[in-house]
Amino acid sequence: MSIPFRNLSLLWHRLLSKNEIVIDDAWVSIDPGTMPKLVRSLLLKNVYEDHERDLAKAYLKQGDRVLEIGTRIGLVSLLVNKICDPGNVRSCEANQDMELVILNNFALNGFEPDVHMKAITKAGSKIEFFKDERILSSSSI
Repeated sequence: MSIPFRNLSLLWHRLLSKNEIVIDDAWVSIDPGTMPKLVRSLLLKNVYEDHERDLAKAYLKQGDRVLEIGTRIGLVSLLVNKICDPGNVRSCEANQDMELVILNNFALNGFEPDVHMKAITKAGSKIEFFKDERILSSSSI
């Protein structure tokens, strides 16, 4: 998909003022009240976590079990649930502010997530997590 087409798609969706879109057969919220502008723009251009989505489609199959670390808004987790079947996917997200976004996106698709709202560490200990308002740069560093 060319960049000009992606920008046209972005403009089209903004003009329609939609709050949900379909990506890889999964509904996701693009509500400006809950979705950071950068993430919303990447979703509308269909480039949000596109490499991760391509890997999931290329290598996963029905019945596979998946542990996703860093679910963010839940888009890859939704795709993996559709491929591998619900119940075979466990997701973890350290940014507590994303819980309602994840739950909403799963509800839009009729799924209930197996999501744990905590960071994964080697020793299982708690860590300090720094939240970025755009969510893409949130990190333990």
